[in-house]
Amino acid sequence: MIIKVNIKEKSYEIDCDIGTQDICWLALAACYMYGEEYFPITKLLPCMATDKLGNILHPRLNLYKYHKSTIGDEINVRVKPSANDSYLKECTGDEVKWLKQAFYEDKFMMEIHVT
Repeated sequence: MIIKVNIKEKSYEIDCDIGTQDICWLALAACYMYGEEYFPITKLLPCMATDKLGNILHPRLNLYKYHKSTIGDEINVRVKPSANDSYLKECTGDEVKWLKQAFYEDKFMMEIHVT
């Protein structure tokens, strides 16, 4: 499975094999590739991933399970320079929520529906 990831003016086609990874992994892989194109190598952190229509994608969506129904063949990733003390202060509310779900305290939060 190959998914196209857009960061700013660049696009990367990332081979996800069978798709056991998640959106966060895909965004980080694209950030790494984007950063390698600059000297000195720039370290970037994804702060948001959206589908082609601009819908925010949860960072823990499994690529295999949600590829066709939610993610599609192309995503857009917003990036910021590497984290520092004021990093979260520079982000919008949606970006902060996405970052917390991807890397911080909400990383292992799960939603359970009881019927």
